[in-house]
Amino acid sequence: LLYATQGVLTYLGYQNTDSVTFNGLNQTKTLSAALWCYLLMGKRQSVVQMVALTILLLSAMLFQGSISLSGLFQKKATTDESNVNGVEKTRAHTSLSKG
Repeated sequence: LLYATQGVLTYLGYQNTDSVTFNGLNQTKTLSAALWCYLLMGKRQSVVQMVALTILLLSAMLFQGSISLSGLFQKKATTDESNVNGVEKTRAHTSLSKG
């Protein structure tokens, strides 16, 4: 059931976002796996892994548009409903993913 749900959410997320945003958000499944590994098994990450996860989180936020590096990247503002809908579906899919 989870695999089918993940597949549907992946498809919907891919349909409603541009490819760069989808792939950036899709990489957050690593963050989800690390979080669940810590919460369920109590396994802590090393310093190097934490730095890598932080960089991954910042890049995902940059793709989503939550943060911006003004002057370095010129991203067109897209706030249409289908893009927001796609981002939500992709986030849900990555939280269900094994990583």
